[in-house]
Amino acid sequence: MVAHITIAHVFGPDASSCGRPSAEVDYRRGVLAAVVFVPSAPLLVPQLAGPSAADTAPVRTAALRAVAGLAATSRRWVIVGADADERDVARVGTFRGFGVDVVVSLAPVDGRDHPADPGMPLSLLIGGWLRGRVGADVTARPLLVAPDLPPADCAARGAALRAELDADAEPVGVLVVADGSTRLGDTAPGGGFSPECRALQDDLDAAVGTGDRDGLIGLSVGAASGAGIGGRAAFQVAAGLDTDGRFHGETYYAAAPFGVGYIVARWSVGGAS
Repeated sequence: MVAHITIAHVFGPDASSCGRPSAEVDYRRGVLAAVVFVPSAPLLVPQLAGPSAADTAPVRTAALRAVAGLAATSRRWVIVGADADERDVARVGTFRGFGVDVVVSLAPVDGRDHPADPGMPLSLLIGGWLRGRVGADVTARPLLVAPDLPPADCAARGAALRAELDADAEPVGVLVVADGSTRLGDTAPGGGFSPECRALQDDLDAAVGTGDRDGLIGLSVGAASGAGIGGRAAFQVAAGLDTDGRFHGETYYAAAPFGVGYIVARWSVGGAS
């Protein structure tokens, strides 16, 4: 498969009317407000978690806390996910394909009828659900990268996005929706527990948690594939955003409750909270 990058714009003609950033935003730090990482896990949505809803409460709480902070500093987001789908992305999607018709949107209600797309990529469904919970006035646009995009190309895409955001007139937040290894437990979906995958996940957690650009870009396609790290490309796009070495990381959650590596973290620019 030929590697590709897809940017699907969902801003409508009224996008410029989105809420302005709060006065506490420090423009000297540039207009990338922050980068937040959350898992690409349908179980974040209580209606989809079923009997596991209590088990997913800690990661859900952490994710909502992280994106609430993003919404407090930016009313426009870019949602980064790894997906091979090149088609344009709808404004409204639904988790119907995961068993429950939970409708989400990437933009505020505008009084028009937007059919819910059951084929919206999971990363965008998750991002849209989180947006609706904490930032109903936020408008998000997707940036989807091919799961097999080489690390250097992912980093270059991140650097290009950073340049675009730094030239923008308003702060923009980046929401990275990505999972870690699927081989972290005896019943893990990737084929059971692997000590090597556990070690790789520990390295990934540390790199995301500390804003280690080089550590993330150093994750090879082969190693990530072997460990079932489906979010590798999205993590590396995020790494490419750090073009000036001024990111500082904070981990809100890092665990594997179902044998899959989930991490919730925030990168602040220049140490901003």
